Amino acid sequence: MEFFDNHKKLFTTALGLFIGLTLIVAIFPAINNQENNAPLPSYKPLTDEAYLGKKVLLPMAAWLVTHNKCEMLIWIKFGATDPV
Repeated sequence: MEFFDNHKKLFTTALGLFIGLTLIVAIFPAINNQENNAPLPSYKPLTDEAYLGKKVLLPMAAWLVTHNKCEMLIWIKFGATDPV
């Protein structure tokens, strides 16, 4: 129980575990994905119309999420006739 009574050892261990798990679970896989990415075999390039639609929809979706309007995203995605 000496380990739990010594706050320096306890917090150093907690910090070490946090940093170690963060590296293993998040950082290293992200670096691996960034270095080893390639298009999927069935990838088809976007048409000009699809590219322009994506260019409009993504900023609009980001705005809706940041302004707590997520129900509008559902309405846009599923093409409901009336907004929720």
